[in-house]
Amino acid sequence: MAPDTAAAYINSSPQARRKQPWFKFYASDYLLDDKADDMPREAEGLLHRMWMICHLEGSCPADVETLARKTHCNLQYVSQWKLHCDPFFKLQDGRLHSNRMEREKQLSEKNRQNAKKRYEHKPKSKSESESESESGNATRNASRIATRTATSFTPPTIAEVQDYCREPRERKNDVDPERFVDYYTARGWVHSDQSPMRDWKATIRNWERRVNNNGNGNGNDNSSSVIDRERAIARDRMQAN
Repeated sequence: MAPDTAAAYINSSPQARRKQPWFKFYASDYLLDDKADDMPREAEGLLHRMWMICHLEGSCPADVETLARKTHCNLQYVSQWKLHCDPFFKLQDGRLHSNRMEREKQLSEKNRQNAKKRYEHKPKSKSESESESESGNATRNASRIATRTATSFTPPTIAEVQDYCREPRERKNDVDPERFVDYYTARGWVHSDQSPMRDWKATIRNWERRVNNNGNGNGNDNSSSVIDRERAIARDRMQAN
């Protein structure tokens, strides 16, 4: 049985599983049963038909008229031999339930629950584990992105950048404020490693160093070496934190 089919069967209801066209009949148990051995052979036919009704409906009627109609037997025959069949049944809510079938149903339900537990706790296959791992990674990445997005950052105006770059005592640099704002507006205010900007003033200071080292105030990452770029990013993050 395929795994999906097995799972569907394990989780199916007893009513659904009862639709199978056969039921268990233990020949040796029946032949060795004292009640079956003592009953008249004429009553065995009625007993077997009553079991069939129990299999199809879960129980069989207790009154002889309905039982005769259900088993397709003569009313006189049912009235005469039903008494010998009663020890094999339990009367409940006006219906006869087979003792053996009820025990089998309880055992089957217990086995179904045990199989369900084994199925749920079976070791995961490599593909299932990899799928869960990928799903977990995607969730963690989405969480990181959400955290970054939630970080408060307001892009500066050209005037704000200009005021900061022209501070009399501290800056007085050659960074072009308009070019700075245009450059990062086009990039979505993210750094070259795609991390969102959190402190534009720290980025201005990085531009100052690039201007001093390269004489280029356009902020282009190609104007500095890879080492300088990584150092600038690291300093930017440290200053932002």
